[in-house]
Amino acid sequence: MLGYDCDCSCDDGEPCRTSQTHYRKARKTWTCDECRGEIQPRERYEHVHGISGEGTAFDHRTCLGCQRIRERFCPHGYILGAVRDHVSECLGFDYASDPTTWDQADVDAEDEANRIRVLAEKGGTDD
Repeated sequence: MLGYDCDCSCDDGEPCRTSQTHYRKARKTWTCDECRGEIQPRERYEHVHGISGEGTAFDHRTCLGCQRIRERFCPHGYILGAVRDHVSECLGFDYASDPTTWDQADVDAEDEANRIRVLAEKGGTDD
């Protein structure tokens, strides 16, 4: 998993007219709009709602696993509901169907190593 970086950008479609993002705790079972997995009651998830560029209302729920993958691998933009496809096309693996391709510990270690490297280059600390 180490060394995967995506430099693709997503410019498809009109931007949302308005949207709000909240992190919530599920009171019932929801389906993640990215990986199609279940968000169980009492699990936290990201909820985005708003008005699309075409003028239709939308609600989008993302499990925190997909939200973390999106943050890590889609720094140049993403389309709600298409992160799984984007990661698959750009980086060549499907994180939802083969969990062995996504090792959270490796990515956490890589992110921490990068943070330490950047701090060392700046000559400072993160206090």
